[in-house]
Amino acid sequence: MPTAVEHGFLKLDGFGDRDEQHKLSEAFLKIDSAFLKLEGADTTSAFLKLEASPAIKYEFETIGGAFDKLGDVVGDTANVALKIDDFVIKLTNAGSVTLDAVTTGGGVDPQSDFLKVDAALTTSAADLKLFGEDFLKLDQSASVSDFWLKVDAVGSDLGTLGSDMTADENAFDQLGEDFIKLGGGAAAAASDPIIDTFYKELGADLYKIGSDFGSLSSDFLKLESVMTAGGGVTVGSAVELLSASSGGGMGPIGSSFAALDQDFLKLDNALGAAGGPAAAVIGDFIHKLFGGGGGGAA
Repeated sequence: MPTAVEHGFLKLDGFGDRDEQHKLSEAFLKIDSAFLKLEGADTTSAFLKLEASPAIKYEFETIGGAFDKLGDVVGDTANVALKIDDFVIKLTNAGSVTLDAVTTGGGVDPQSDFLKVDAALTTSAADLKLFGEDFLKLDQSASVSDFWLKVDAVGSDLGTLGSDMTADENAFDQLGEDFIKLGGGAAAAASDPIIDTFYKELGADLYKIGSDFGSLSSDFLKLESVMTAGGGVTVGSAVELLSASSGGGMGPIGSSFAALDQDFLKLDNALGAAGGPAAAVIGDFIHKLFGGGGGGAA
């Protein structure tokens, strides 16, 4: 039976489905044009007619729905982090030193830091869903002015997500530092070399996950800047959007979304790889600790 480690600890299960990726790519390609058309409506009736068009609705619904779903996936990932905490206790206490001894004598507190990861991911999950829901509301506006007020709200969501991703980065960095100390500190000399190697590799992988969250923070803040045009209630000038979207390429909004998409895929890969080759070596051991794989994350 598969163990938690064999399938990766925190992999964003189901994220990056090929069909969904194709739909998102198409929406990213056309979203700047949708903003431009809505911005250019000279009357409320013209705006409402454009807003009701199936093509424009599809783009907003595809992108908003994707982030709403992503919030659910990240929320599930936070729950898995708590299961890993239980795994760490069992694995460490199965050696010749207990986790309590490592915590008090080694200057690390992985249990506490796992809870911080869980809290950070839970916050990110809720804010991703809020962003997705607010983005969906853009296509439910009563007028052009109402539309841009909602864009401002979306911009605020993006700024919050930028801060959330930084908090995730810091939480994973701290957890990575804990594991590196667990694998190389004074307590490690009395422990199992295989477990120590696993801890070192996991610590390095957690640093990589933190770095990927740092990239996402930059992506969200860049998208905020593009969408709010420095804090105004418009998405840049129509001329800028038109020139950026002409020739069949993505405009600044679509390109920013595409960068987010790619960095979430990188994060997905990093989460799935956490533990490295040493995970396979101790897979049977973990399987026995969980009594038949009952603690699996996948």
